[in-house]
Amino acid sequence: MDELISFLKIKSISADEKHVKDCVFASDWIVSYLNKNGVGNAKKLDTKGLPFVFAEISAQGLGQPLDENKETLLYYGHYDVQPAGEKEGWDSNPFIPEIRDGRIFGRGTADDKGQIIAVLEGLFSAIKSGNKLKYNIKILIEGEEEIGSPNVFSLLTENQELLRADFVLVTDSSMKTETPMLTVGLRGIVMMQIKIQNSPTNLHSGLYGGAVLDPAIELSRLLAKMVDLKSEIKIPGIYDDVVELSPAYRKVLAKAMESKKEILENTKARSLSRGNSKYSLGELSSIRPSFNVHSLHSGVPISTQSTIIASHAGAQFSIRTVPNMTIDGVFRAVSNFVDKEIGDKFAYELKIVNKYEPIQFRRTNPIYRRIIDMAKNYWQNPTLFAMSGGSIGIVSDFKKILGMDSILFGLGLPTDNIHGANENFSLDQYERGKAFFEEYFSE
Repeated sequence: MDELISFLKIKSISADEKHVKDCVFASDWIVSYLNKNGVGNAKKLDTKGLPFVFAEISAQGLGQPLDENKETLLYYGHYDVQPAGEKEGWDSNPFIPEIRDGRIFGRGTADDKGQIIAVLEGLFSAIKSGNKLKYNIKILIEGEEEIGSPNVFSLLTENQELLRADFVLVTDSSMKTETPMLTVGLRGIVMMQIKIQNSPTNLHSGLYGGAVLDPAIELSRLLAKMVDLKSEIKIPGIYDDVVELSPAYRKVLAKAMESKKEILENTKARSLSRGNSKYSLGELSSIRPSFNVHSLHSGVPISTQSTIIASHAGAQFSIRTVPNMTIDGVFRAVSNFVDKEIGDKFAYELKIVNKYEPIQFRRTNPIYRRIIDMAKNYWQNPTLFAMSGGSIGIVSDFKKILGMDSILFGLGLPTDNIHGANENFSLDQYERGKAFFEEYFSE
């Protein structure tokens, strides 16, 4: 636990240039942590952005060459975290971890530092106990997952032999309480940024209000037209490439989805989507495309009084994609919609700022068998198959570039509040996770 607390104190916020040194320090911390535990070959892999950390451990033991008679597992995690601030609803400092009510609170506890340390502590326990390892282990820890993994493609392309393995283990995911889950698919994402401009400068609303179109109002109207209260995206062409899942497969996946009651309890939200008769709320947030606005800006900060008509307004929004949808197809549909709606009323710029491809694995994949069989000894219920509404860009790149399938088996819970205030990680899950992975890595 001391190691985890030390790791969590590092403000490795990849989205903030002010924390580049903190991110680099976090990569140095991991190298030191791995080598201190006997790995010896842990090193940084430099990119045009933040470094990755890489290490490998032979099934024959520390310091030995990889065992050609054993499978090789690549473990992936990320050391960067989302931004956080004490004024954003936190009950304690997000970078001074606090333990209360059986949980450890702090940014990165569940996403993804706590899960990384649980897995690696399990691995080191197996080694220190004298257990023979079932696999050669390669470790790859990224520092830019929270900003779209901009350097993953080049890193994987340039280091194919170094990183090649039989399969990948990713724990950057979650399960239900006492119910382990294997994530067999991830939505992709096309995150876009739009800026519309009317006048060259801000105008006095007392002089021109009612005469000059307000970019903030017009942008709000544009965004509202893109989706309805049933979470149906209203942009023509968005659903053209969507392939419907069979009723039988939807029934299998439904077992892992949150109910309306669970969504309300876990999010503390006052209102939910109205949904529709064809899809449950759980399906709308996992196996169907979705639209969200992440930020809106116009004029001056909300705490400042200024009676202006802002010259411009901007927003960042995204469409989560499902298998068979393409990034180009989504952007083309959005571009056509925006052009039709705005016309020549405003000058505007629309661009992609982040993108991931969706991915889906066969639930009959043989790499799942062992982890399913073992999980029932640590959690009360059988393992469920899940489609995640989230995105982990590197997973699709592992498949595309290196031909490697991934096991997505996380220790997080729906109540961890990742990306939000009071992010936390269950200490029980942490300890059980260590014990589980000690056995999993052992022969």
